[in-house]
Amino acid sequence: MSNPDAENLRRLLDPGTEPRLDQLECFPELDSTNRYLLDQAGPAAGRFRVAMTDHQTAGRGRRGKTWRTPPLSSICLSLAYTFRRQPRQLSSLSLAAGIAAVDVLRNLPMQGVALKWPNDLMAADAKLGGILVETRGNSMQTTAVIGLGINIDLTGFDHADIAPDRIGPITDLKHCVEEMPSRGALACKLIDSVARTVQQFDAEGFAAFVERWNRCDWLKGRQMSIETAAGRISGAAEGVDDDGGLLLMTQSGPRTIVSGSVILAPNTGAG
Repeated sequence: MSNPDAENLRRLLDPGTEPRLDQLECFPELDSTNRYLLDQAGPAAGRFRVAMTDHQTAGRGRRGKTWRTPPLSSICLSLAYTFRRQPRQLSSLSLAAGIAAVDVLRNLPMQGVALKWPNDLMAADAKLGGILVETRGNSMQTTAVIGLGINIDLTGFDHADIAPDRIGPITDLKHCVEEMPSRGALACKLIDSVARTVQQFDAEGFAAFVERWNRCDWLKGRQMSIETAAGRISGAAEGVDDDGGLLLMTQSGPRTIVSGSVILAPNTGAG
């Protein structure tokens, strides 16, 4: 996208978002929208910066996993926000951002969209997109960069080339909605929703989002194992707590998992 595209997109933003947006930049190609914003000066407290690209050449997920986005196949955007105060539950910001994305997708309308802890957007038991939150700052002030990727149309592209580290299936909006939205309009709705969500997170923390998360929890009731730094823990998912930790009922009782990779048990759904 060119600069005139960025100007046109700003006109589509909600009146509550645009005044708080320091800069909206659109690029034909970037290695990573997250990396681009992390390399820039952060916005002032309570304000935003946004970067978007038509083609992300070095996108990545959690734990360094590869996620390639062919040109014009996906929405790739990142939003930088500087917190007014030090966030207590910053690790749960990706969960809140996922709720913001689900709110937009369900209004397309789109059935069956859900969230897989901690950062995957799911549709029809396949991965539709993901969120990656990275931070910079010090003990006085923190800027979070929230990266959001949603597959729009992957027709003709080999899914193994897009996500070589992924085991489970991948899907796109083209296969999930009756009428495709324009990329620009959808991107603006996502920016609006994430901006509202981050400001609420800044003021109230993740506790304000727990009930909404649990209503769209794709893992709830499924048997799984979690690969953690301390080893593998198995059990059934029972939602998340007020800090965004995954509640897992194991043979020895309830456990709360704050970080790890989900491995679903056979015959319980996609991975």
